[in-house]
Amino acid sequence: MLALVLSAVVVCLCRTFGDFSRATAFMLLTVGGAIFNVLSGNSEIVLVTGETLCLTLMFKGIQNNRNSLFFLAGIVAAFTVNINYLSAVCLVAPAALLLFSPGWFRLSRCFLAVAGGLSGLLVLFSPYLLAGHGALQTYFSMQHEFLHRYSGSLHERLLCLLWMAFYVLLLSPVLIAWCRRFPLSDQMQNNRKNLILPLWFFSSLPATMLSGHPFEHYFQLCFAPAAIMWAILLRQGVIFSRYALMPFFVVALFFVINNARTNFKTYIHCNRVDYAAISREVGQNKVLSLRAYHSVFYLSNLWPFDIYLFSDHTDIMYGAHAEQHFMEDLQKRPPYVVMRYNACGLHEVEPQVCEWVQQHYKLIYAVNVQQSKPNKFSVALYKLAQPVQAPATPNIAEH
Repeated sequence: MLALVLSAVVVCLCRTFGDFSRATAFMLLTVGGAIFNVLSGNSEIVLVTGETLCLTLMFKGIQNNRNSLFFLAGIVAAFTVNINYLSAVCLVAPAALLLFSPGWFRLSRCFLAVAGGLSGLLVLFSPYLLAGHGALQTYFSMQHEFLHRYSGSLHERLLCLLWMAFYVLLLSPVLIAWCRRFPLSDQMQNNRKNLILPLWFFSSLPATMLSGHPFEHYFQLCFAPAAIMWAILLRQGVIFSRYALMPFFVVALFFVINNARTNFKTYIHCNRVDYAAISREVGQNKVLSLRAYHSVFYLSNLWPFDIYLFSDHTDIMYGAHAEQHFMEDLQKRPPYVVMRYNACGLHEVEPQVCEWVQQHYKLIYAVNVQQSKPNKFSVALYKLAQPVQAPATPNIAEH
């Protein structure tokens, strides 16, 4: 639902950059965006919304000669970049056009944009500054360490490059048609806004490849401006050749069907887990995840014991020393532990960690959502055993 709402917000804000049908743009962004999992709930749609708002504020500031909007744009940019640093890369080219183009350049606008950005960062990092004791330095050190370890291998980077090139090829008819309809030789001040969307697209391309992982949802950063360009061209009466966009529609249809099938399976599997019962049992206690799928935390409203919530983040951060990190956490005696169903039997958790859990914890809930093979939604919840004998707490359920 949030992805649908944010997609609608993006479409409405982008009317600043050209005239188009909102319904057409929304359909292109959401249905065509099935290739890039626009509605999957990944943070890229939040980034796109923040970037759109930032660029809209800057362009409105130019149109209406309201320099204060550049200050607001700086604040929005600070918040968006803090969600994911890739947004900084995406905004470089279009922001440079809006700030430094002849006729648009004002030193006061640049100053206000920077001041807004610094103000936004100050608000965001004020809790760390107030905490003191090097909290802010620790935050950035952890960010740097994690991003360094998250970086893809050479093989993944090559695969990422190939996939991104394929996506650009699918959208190449739109890009070519845009250049023909709005030639670079005719970009005087009145028509310069026609450069914002293509610059946003091409500035976002390196951002999709920085991590080195060939995940299709990264390309949302490029697809959003491309979808708006497509809608504008259709309103302009541009007619594409019969086969120009057929590859895009064929791939989009495949992903629509595949995503619908995946969503149906997810719905079935989630309904087999009693997240409400887990939530009632755990309450406000913190839960240590031993490579459990993160959906159990969201759907049961659980508080994580460790800062690494996604199932692979501990391995990314600690590599071969992940077992040691788990053992250090377990020795702090978290009230609850969660892992995938039969994770020890499937060797998804180290033997030493499993032995500790079996000795100090009691299995109170377990469900296998798919009998034929391991499934990420299958879950097992353990409760810390009481050191003193007391009346046993009834299990929630065990399947």
